[in-house]
Amino acid sequence: MSVKVTPAELADRAAAYGPAAFVVTTKADGTAHLSHQIVTVADGVATCPAGKGTRAAVAERPNVVLLWPPTADETYSLIADGTAVADDESLTITITGAVLHRPAGAVTC
Repeated sequence: MSVKVTPAELADRAAAYGPAAFVVTTKADGTAHLSHQIVTVADGVATCPAGKGTRAAVAERPNVVLLWPPTADETYSLIADGTAVADDESLTITITGAVLHRPAGAVTC
């Protein structure tokens, strides 16, 4: 089940999950590459540090996904799609969409 998150809601939603998120990029062979980063979200833009491999992947394939896993109090993950640009040390990601998502069949109170 997914619940749409608007750009105006994203910063507050992300703050509730904490600063650590997974950044998912795509390697040249088409496989996923994940890195665990401290992500800041404001005004529909996310920023985070990025290593050499992540920056190289973004230079060739700029579509990325940010994933905040569920917290102990939350059954939903926060997932945001975006387009990233890399500089010498970090990524700037323009968010194109976001959802709260829980596994099919998950039971909530």
